Amino acid sequence: MVRWLVFVRIPTALLTIAVISILVFLGIRMLPGNAAVALSPTGASPAAVQQIRHEFHLDEPLPNQYVAWVSHVIRGDLGSGAQT
Repeated sequence: MVRWLVFVRIPTALLTIAVISILVFLGIRMLPGNAAVALSPTGASPAAVQQIRHEFHLDEPLPNQYVAWVSHVIRGDLGSGAQT
């Protein structure tokens, strides 16, 4: 019973969590619009938008963005909320 749990159920659960996290990440990235522009104040300069892209790792390749996103999720950092 314990062997079945360790060798079947736990790896299956970890694989399921990994696949779901990848699907959620890609789903967020497929939303229309530009996240850096949406987070910047109205009329922000291109330099300000680029700073936001750098701050949120949006200027990096998708695998690097995924690793940064997962590391924040694991630590419980789900974002800073809406900006006003």
